[in-house]
Amino acid sequence: MKLTATQRAFITERLGVKPVVVRAPVTEGAPAEAEDPASKPNPDGKDAAITGALDEYLSREGKVLEYLGKLDLVAGAAELVASFENEIQQIQTRVRTAVRDSAQAVIQTAYQELEAIKTRAGKEAETGEGNPTFIAKRDAVQKQVAALNGHRQKAHVQTLITEGSTRLAEAIQANTDKKYPESLTKIEAAKTALDKAKTLADKYDAYRVARQPAAAIVDAMKGRYANNATWTGFNAKLTQADLDATPGANKYAEATAAVTTMKASMASTLQTWTQDDLKSQYQGLEASPLKAFVADDIAKLKALHASVPALIANGEWASMRIIGSRAFSIDQGGKDRLARRQAFLDARKKATDAIAPLKANTAMALKVQALEKVLTDQADPLATAAAMRFEEGIALCDKVVADCAALAGTAAAAKTFTDDRKALETRLNTLKGLPTAAKMADTIGSLNTLLAEADKRAAPDVQDWAGGQQWLDRLKTDLTTAEALAPTLASATPEAAKGLEQKALKKGYEDALAATLLRQKALVDQAKTGSYTATLPKVNLIQAPIDQAKAAAGAATPDYAAASAALARAGLAAHEAELVAADIKAYDTRVGPLKTRAGTMKTAGDDVTEVEAALAQAATQMGQLKFPEARKLLDKAEAKMEQLKVKALAKANPDDPAVISAAEALLKVEGGDKMLDEFVKTLGGEDKFPLIAKLCEKRFGIVLTSDAGSKTLSAKAMWQVMADLPPSHATKSPSLKSVERKGPDGGSGGAYANWDKSVEMNGRPNDGGTEKFDKNTRNKALGLPLDHDNATDPYAPVDDQPANLFNMTMLHEVGHAVDDRLGFMASRTGQAAFGGWVQYTDLKPIANAVATEKKYDAGYVLQLMNGYTPEIPPMPGGYAGGEDKWKKAKEAVDTWHTAATTGEIWYSFADSKAASIAGVVYQEAYKNKWVSYVLAERSKGVTGYQWRAPGEWFAEIYMCWFGKKLKPNHPFASWLSTL
Repeated sequence: MKLTATQRAFITERLGVKPVVVRAPVTEGAPAEAEDPASKPNPDGKDAAITGALDEYLSREGKVLEYLGKLDLVAGAAELVASFENEIQQIQTRVRTAVRDSAQAVIQTAYQELEAIKTRAGKEAETGEGNPTFIAKRDAVQKQVAALNGHRQKAHVQTLITEGSTRLAEAIQANTDKKYPESLTKIEAAKTALDKAKTLADKYDAYRVARQPAAAIVDAMKGRYANNATWTGFNAKLTQADLDATPGANKYAEATAAVTTMKASMASTLQTWTQDDLKSQYQGLEASPLKAFVADDIAKLKALHASVPALIANGEWASMRIIGSRAFSIDQGGKDRLARRQAFLDARKKATDAIAPLKANTAMALKVQALEKVLTDQADPLATAAAMRFEEGIALCDKVVADCAALAGTAAAAKTFTDDRKALETRLNTLKGLPTAAKMADTIGSLNTLLAEADKRAAPDVQDWAGGQQWLDRLKTDLTTAEALAPTLASATPEAAKGLEQKALKKGYEDALAATLLRQKALVDQAKTGSYTATLPKVNLIQAPIDQAKAAAGAATPDYAAASAALARAGLAAHEAELVAADIKAYDTRVGPLKTRAGTMKTAGDDVTEVEAALAQAATQMGQLKFPEARKLLDKAEAKMEQLKVKALAKANPDDPAVISAAEALLKVEGGDKMLDEFVKTLGGEDKFPLIAKLCEKRFGIVLTSDAGSKTLSAKAMWQVMADLPPSHATKSPSLKSVERKGPDGGSGGAYANWDKSVEMNGRPNDGGTEKFDKNTRNKALGLPLDHDNATDPYAPVDDQPANLFNMTMLHEVGHAVDDRLGFMASRTGQAAFGGWVQYTDLKPIANAVATEKKYDAGYVLQLMNGYTPEIPPMPGGYAGGEDKWKKAKEAVDTWHTAATTGEIWYSFADSKAASIAGVVYQEAYKNKWVSYVLAERSKGVTGYQWRAPGEWFAEIYMCWFGKKLKPNHPFASWLSTL
């Protein structure tokens, strides 16, 4: 075959081949064709081989095109022809892009491929001539099979697809055998089966779409009907619908209608129930006179109430449980705050009522101001919705009440002083206004001095009302003398008046001196007996001002004003000695019975060494007139004796109610709580648990229960943990009402329930469980490298030594109670410094974040989170990556959902990071409780479990702080130390 000019140019320019004439055999007698010297084969023969291969390829290509021309005339074969032409174009492209070294092999392969096409095209052309309608029908059926194999309900109609495919294969074989009528019959049978399959698959798909929300809400509503038969009825309808939506029953419309109706009915019920519950909750809070105090809680509940219809319409059934759980917490928190706020207001009223009598006494103005400042500046800020330290505020109010009671005597003295002073000043002013006042200047001067001295004692920075009263008493005596003198001076000359004044002053001095000496003698005599000898230093102080008074009165020119002032000072010294005597009397009154009791206990065999030592120390302090110190030592002695009493009674009969009474008495004494703690440490044996439980209720206000197995051991461990904490954390806390120990051999663990303020503890302190802080554990939990330098990391634990898991768990659970009492994490939502935690009632933000990250359908993600088993959504047009990428995106979403809901990824940094979305970890911390936190914050953590939920974040940090595992300079120390 002679190459065309185009072909010659192709192999010359493209392949670098010198064309070689491929001669046909010479017919005898025919003239020989002239040989072109330039066309001779190259030495290796490759040019000739390529030229020959191309010649054969072109020959075959022409034949194939000839067949296609015939096939193109067959009705309905256009697509088939186009398919063949596309294959030929691909072959031609490979030939055109070949290079010289591989050209022969490429062309030969192309020839073989064309040969295969020629065979197929020939058969198709033959079919077109003998069975003109078959090709179009066959191709249409093949498309049906392909479409059904890609249908998302393929499995539902697989039998029909198989039947159609079988008939198709039979039709093709019949056509090949030239059994044309039979082939057409078979192809029609295939189409009929496949048409039916498509119809049923579409109907079933519509049913499945309708079924998904119905099935999900049936699951969501399980256990929520008052009568379980109602739910069972709905579930039975779902089961029947599934039976109807089968090829055999072919009741797809009925099934779809059934699940649609069922969903609507259950959705309406769920919406009503949810909104009714929410309405009841916010109306309950609104009914309180303190509703303004929980306005934020009311607003949150109303917002949740308003969100329900849209969520129901969108089929977000899980959100209803999430809302219910969240609303319960909000409502419970609101009720708790209302009750605690009311308790504070009641305590505050008692405080203001206690202050009221003092306010009527102008002399107590400064004291009243200080007491009111305690309420306004200290107590009130503690009892706010933000601070949540109501009990601490109540304690301050109680202290104000106690302080007011303690001030009762002072207030009475102040009132007496104020009233007396006012009356005396009135009398003195009257005296000064008399016509004879000028004749008694020395007397009035002395009276003015006495009043001034009294005022000094009543000064704001002193307020020694009793001391001031001594000066007023002296003033009262001298004023009475002066008032009696005044009338006698009316007609007296100045000289005579002077004499009369001096005589009166002398008489007043002598009377006052006599009274003072009697008072002194009584104190001196008292100081000679018993404990009162300790008053002697004070009593001796009376003599000096008496001597000063005598000296002033006995001078050549008597100074009775000075003498009177000196006697007033003597009276003040006597008053102070009398106060000391009163303190000694109170001491003796208390110490006597204590000594007697100690002696009796010693005789009974009790070890009262500590008691005797405390009493001896108290006597020493009393002898030095250090009465506050002496009283504390008496408290210590009394507490120790109460402790010994509790111990003795418990030993004799642990069930004796007297044990509890003695414990209550012990707790009322300063330091008694610690002594009771020491006593509990000495108890052993399972039979002592009931006693510990009773004492626990008195000591901490906690009901303690336990199942069998290491009860006492566990109770003592829990007791010690609570005793070592700040009092407000576990002692009479409104957020810690009961502790139940159970499952001693099930491993240490625990749980806190905020609705009833209870703790459940598992395991026992000697079960071998430990809380680990080693590098491997922190590497897994927090992602910190194994060579991480803990020494320079302020967030790192103080060491890598393990801690007792039972004790640490108890700290953890108490931490939950502290969080509940303070509303700590609830008030720090979204704050990066506290993990950036967010709790969700609307799952759409999570679904959208996941869909964006994974490049998949947000509706699919939302359905997964709401309990659906969703159908695969259709791929959007123009989706980058096509079906394969769409499939992988779905797998990524499914993997994320599995990890977020069932994987406990909080224990592993790697798992959390793998499941994170744009640096945020979204997870279902508990059933129907979705949360998120900032992944980067994990490096500041201490344990893996800390990253389960906001409350766990706080409880784990609390546990490590009070478990002495965090460094003193830990960045969180500033707020941990103020809890």
